[in-house]
Amino acid sequence: MEIKSENINSKNIPESRSSGLFLTVSKNNYILLCGGNREKAFDDIWTLHFDSKEEQNNCFLKCAKWIKKTDPKKNNIFNYSARFGLVGIPVRYENNENIDIYLHGGQNHFTGQFHADLYVMKLKKNEINSFTNENNSNISESISSESLEDKFKDIEIKDYICYDFKNLIRQPIDTNKVPCERNSHSIAYDNKNFIYIFGGGNSSGLLNDLWEYNIEKNIFTKLNLDESKIQQREVNGMVYYKENLYIFGGRLYDSIDKKLYKINLSTLKIDDNFTTLPSSLCCFSYCLFKHYIIIYGGTDGINFLNTIYLYNIKNNKWAKSKICIGKSEVNSIFEGKISAQMCIDEESDLLLIFGGSSIHQDSNELFSINLQQLLNENNLIQVLNN
Repeated sequence: MEIKSENINSKNIPESRSSGLFLTVSKNNYILLCGGNREKAFDDIWTLHFDSKEEQNNCFLKCAKWIKKTDPKKNNIFNYSARFGLVGIPVRYENNENIDIYLHGGQNHFTGQFHADLYVMKLKKNEINSFTNENNSNISESISSESLEDKFKDIEIKDYICYDFKNLIRQPIDTNKVPCERNSHSIAYDNKNFIYIFGGGNSSGLLNDLWEYNIEKNIFTKLNLDESKIQQREVNGMVYYKENLYIFGGRLYDSIDKKLYKINLSTLKIDDNFTTLPSSLCCFSYCLFKHYIIIYGGTDGINFLNTIYLYNIKNNKWAKSKICIGKSEVNSIFEGKISAQMCIDEESDLLLIFGGSSIHQDSNELFSINLQQLLNENNLIQVLNN
């Protein structure tokens, strides 16, 4: 199986990092936010675009274009502090005419500051006359002192423009009404009107609370979860699939978990008796593609891993991919990574992985894998752990 990779050591690409966000905006069009490395935390926002014509010639990564969207020398609408371990998810409306990217929490390890904010980055289809629309009069106030052309270029995300970026939670926060500050938590979206936030940690310790956010009403509700049945954890995974949340792995107080929990959102019943992860695992990258949970890398507490696991929710089976991602090290063992940034582009049939941290160094490598090849049975090894 071919894995396309590009070692992008250039001043025109993001610095090496982990624990940021890498999200798909539209076909061949992505956004990278924040994260950090061994030296600093980032508050930058980048976009990545592939030329679709070049993609057909199997060389699109060489033509990938990174564009930095935040510049401290300019006035723009972005006002976001540096942080690791934030979570975020895109919400799409009106046949993708509008996209809202919700960002929650995070921590700057170098300052010790945790965050409890909920930002929304509002995108809309790129129409230059939207700047003169009366409904968007606040745009000119937010990005004044530049020509219209410069303003447009600064907030353009290929087919979309960002016309608003704001915190939806008032400060100081009331932790009875909104989630407390945290990082390394997990987030999921039901593809309708609700976002879910679970766990993470802050200066007081680890968390196992579950919150439901109503997008339309801008209201958080703490769900009455039986917290005795699921331990406090951070750097775990969570996805939504058919009225259930699946929570898996994570770092506990005294160990790394290998359980997979299913929470029925109608009853809040927790089921942890149907499967386990192939190994104890935390700090991994993950995403949901159709009815597959895809997990890359992470650590079992001893080793940094480069394995790709796939869990088929429908038949309750695990498989291990024959793909190895990373640089070949001593004895041909590929170097594993924790906390890489991952996203799925279903329209382009791609799984993309950026950055991450190995035992030796932080990375800004970009890898792509064809999803159909990834799911091909000839490229999978069944994991008999059930």
